[in-house]
Amino acid sequence: MTLRWSPRCELATSRRQALLLSSLVALRPPPAAAAPPPTSLLIGGTRVASVGAGTWAWGNTQVWSYDTSQDAGLRDTYNALLAGSELPLLFDSADSYGEDGRAETLLGEFGSPAPARGRAFLATKLAPFPSRLTAASFVEAARASAHRLQVARLDVVQAHWCVERYAPWQLAAVEEGLAAVVDAGLAVSVGLSNYGPKGLRRVHAALARRGIPLSLCQAQYSLLSRQAATSGLLETCSELGITPLAYSPLCLGVLSGKYSADGPLPKGARGLLLRGLLRDAAPLLALMREVGAAQGCSPAQVAVLWCKAKGTLPIPGVRSVAQAQDALRCLTLQLSDVEVAALDAAAARCPSSATQNPFQGA
Repeated sequence: MTLRWSPRCELATSRRQALLLSSLVALRPPPAAAAPPPTSLLIGGTRVASVGAGTWAWGNTQVWSYDTSQDAGLRDTYNALLAGSELPLLFDSADSYGEDGRAETLLGEFGSPAPARGRAFLATKLAPFPSRLTAASFVEAARASAHRLQVARLDVVQAHWCVERYAPWQLAAVEEGLAAVVDAGLAVSVGLSNYGPKGLRRVHAALARRGIPLSLCQAQYSLLSRQAATSGLLETCSELGITPLAYSPLCLGVLSGKYSADGPLPKGARGLLLRGLLRDAAPLLALMREVGAAQGCSPAQVAVLWCKAKGTLPIPGVRSVAQAQDALRCLTLQLSDVEVAALDAAAARCPSSATQNPFQGA
């Protein structure tokens, strides 16, 4: 008899594996002296909460359908995040998030006056636009970001993406520009985004010679985008004492548990991207629901907790008070080694992965 593969067969197999996992979790006795889940990470000398917030959607109209009617809800979201964290909570933003840096403007408005508890740790990114060809142009951009954010100095100034593959002549301006921003007193430390391990080492060494700390490096990282691990980036961050941030930990909503391949999806390009991935990731999502049931949390929280288990600080996009509360609960939850291993195996079997940011460096 010839056995034929079918999606239904694989989903059934995944469900059996998930049920087995749930049984293992239920039977496993709690350790007598289990280490508490990590609730903070060190960035540039500051202890911050181990889950942050991404603000791409706070102004982006093309992918996230932002409009100004959402601003009141975003303010409530911001306040809920800070009120729910005893430690400073990292907000990742960028001068290209929305027209005229709308996300930065909103963060500045929401933080003035500051809430009574906690504070925002502001890590914003400067885009290496083709017009930014000198270090001075990045200092000017940082000054504009600080003005929108209503702060005298940024906690971290970051390069938004790596130009080494399409505009290598701009590399020196970007990297010298970041150092110049710190020298000008406009930022405490430097961060990178979309850099690979080779570029990370190069910039780290250059900054070290000037006594400037490179405090974080963020990468596209999730159960459906694991290149930061396979490329050696996470290992390099650990070696150099740099905190890795995981952006898009929910893979544009694929891993949120909110959508299915046969159900209604967001309009536009995001919906098109989601449909194919949701179909291929069905066994993984089934396992995530089982793990979530064992943990008493949602699939979205499982996705964030997996990133935490890999040593990263995840920065999920947060647009509502409910999403803020979900993110904050991840500060005190952790997956078991059994659960992480099962998720790793299910992710490895997924026939599709997330579309990669084209501006990632080596």
